[in-house]
Amino acid sequence: MDDFPDDLFPKARIPLKAQIECVEREIKFRRRVYARRVFKGTMSQDFSNQQIKLMESVLRTLQQLKAHGGEDSGVAPRSTNACDHPVHKNPGLIVPCPECGEDP
Repeated sequence: MDDFPDDLFPKARIPLKAQIECVEREIKFRRRVYARRVFKGTMSQDFSNQQIKLMESVLRTLQQLKAHGGEDSGVAPRSTNACDHPVHKNPGLIVPCPECGEDP
């Protein structure tokens, strides 16, 4: 699977909000597509239910992370780098440090 393009989320984790929205769309998609597959006989109802429940579980996990203060800034955690360039004091930045090259 390809990663996101660097210009979309450069050197950052994908924000929880974006992950939650993506999983919600995936669940809606699966319900629509799997219902057709079950109707056509190309997928069993049990398998459809199982796969949808798995994705619902992923959604609950992400929602719990967010509810319990999970990181939602979309940036990687602060480095323990010894570099004291000001970029390291601003965790909202998603550009590498011009001196050491590491993320803030």
